Amino acid sequence: MQMLSSKQVAEMLGRRHDNFVRAIKKLATDLGEDAPKYFVEGMAEGRAKNSYGITLAGCDLIAGRIIGAKSTAFKDQYLPLFGEKVEPVQEPVIMVEPEPKRYTVQEVAEALGMNERSVRRYIEKGILKAEKVEVMVPTVKTLITEEEFKEFMEDRGRA
Repeated sequence: MQMLSSKQVAEMLGRRHDNFVRAIKKLATDLGEDAPKYFVEGMAEGRAKNSYGITLAGCDLIAGRIIGAKSTAFKDQYLPLFGEKVEPVQEPVIMVEPEPKRYTVQEVAEALGMNERSVRRYIEKGILKAEKVEVMVPTVKTLITEEEFKEFMEDRGRA
């Protein structure tokens, strides 16, 4: 069974060996009877005590307990030592639908050549649909979607 020494792994992780061995002992205790699948005491570099041989499964277990980019960097270091091929990680592509263009009451008033008060009256009467959106605390703006604005302009004969 191929193993890495606890000293090698500690160096990869940038940890002191004695602290790392202490963490392995705790992990081995928690794993109970399954511990030899991950860590073998005294099997590394011919040392009798205070060292462990760490299997591929043990390295995977350790990598799983590390958060973020450090975990990936650790995997990139130990996988080739076990003869495993390191696959480049592809970031998932997240498709985000773009927000529809919206206009403030002021922008609509300027485009129509009228004052904001008139635009607000159209909104109050239900002639022009709008929604209230909290833009920045405590500012609240009333926005009109591009579709609603075009429809309104068509109805008014200003298209």
